[in-house]
Amino acid sequence: LNEDEILAQSEKGGSARDEHISQLHQQPQQQRQQEDEHPKERTLLHDLCSGLPTQTELQECLLMDPSACSKVDPEHGQLPLHILSENMPLLKTLEGQHIISEIALQMIRIHPQAIITLDSNGRLPFILLLQDWVEETYKKKKTK
Repeated sequence: LNEDEILAQSEKGGSARDEHISQLHQQPQQQRQQEDEHPKERTLLHDLCSGLPTQTELQECLLMDPSACSKVDPEHGQLPLHILSENMPLLKTLEGQHIISEIALQMIRIHPQAIITLDSNGRLPFILLLQDWVEETYKKKKTK
């Protein structure tokens, strides 16, 4: 909620906390709506994001079909951004990390909703990467 919404809630007698709780209960419904908003089609962009593409290949694909950023792979329920963010072979190299960061930013500029879209497993893009980082950080602290 933004400041105006919080003020409006308090003026109505309701609390911002109550409104926030209500919104949390609506999330499964919102996830279903998100799924309906995204066309289901596996594209060349999905395929490139799952392999070892060059930055040029990905950029050319984005130029040819920018709408591919908003299409969900019907088999896995993922946008290309989900697939790119889980591409571990690409993430293991510095060049791959650079490619992912550059292309992910371009995808988000084309389809901003992608960064907050859940896949069929209820995960946001980059969540597995963050989870691995947290676990690795925890292990390092534990061994010190």
